[in-house]
Amino acid sequence: NAKLASLTFALELERRLRNAAENDGITSHAINPNAVLTDFQKSLSASSERSAMSYLPPVWIAGKVFGFLGSRFREMTMRSIQHGASAIVHVATLPALQASGGGLFDDTETAFTKCGRTAAYCGRVPESWLPSVTLDEQ
Repeated sequence: NAKLASLTFALELERRLRNAAENDGITSHAINPNAVLTDFQKSLSASSERSAMSYLPPVWIAGKVFGFLGSRFREMTMRSIQHGASAIVHVATLPALQASGGGLFDDTETAFTKCGRTAAYCGRVPESWLPSVTLDEQ
């Protein structure tokens, strides 16, 4: 729901900016860098609450094993901070996007850079893929 609300807000903001008399070339886009492995994300598993049961040897060993496997799985599946930031920098600084706001960018559709398309369409999700409720002006 939060992602849907963010996308709806970005699209509505773009519509209002486009119709404003004094726009000054401001555009609005929604960017989904996907799951990024930040220090905050790493600290979530380390700060889990301990119960008295966690000190029993079998529970303690299982906690260590699953904690290790979970952290390795997160590192393998989540994107780096640099990757997440590159999405934002790509959309914020690309001159071709200054005149075409209202897009959703997500690298699961195509890469943000060097995708084989015009730069303005790298990472841009086609409008036909967007939830219909986000395009409803009512």
